[in-house]
Amino acid sequence: MQVGLWTVTGDTPQWRKAFEEHFKNARDGKTHALTLDGSTYTYRYLRIDMAELTDDEAIIGKLVTPITSWLDASGGLPAAILE
Repeated sequence: MQVGLWTVTGDTPQWRKAFEEHFKNARDGKTHALTLDGSTYTYRYLRIDMAELTDDEAIIGKLVTPITSWLDASGGLPAAILE
């Protein structure tokens, strides 16, 4: 499974440009940051081997915890998504 985690500041993000020019090779599990046309992007790529998700503990440790940590660090889900 591949999971891409993103945040951006600014009103008109250019996701495609940020990904194609800067993040497409950033697949090491680390958080990468970039400022492009006045917007700051952060990106983290997770690659999770589905065969390792054998029980609740593995699912929480390899999938849920990295995603919830990302959300906590970025201020949580936007209100529009929660409605």
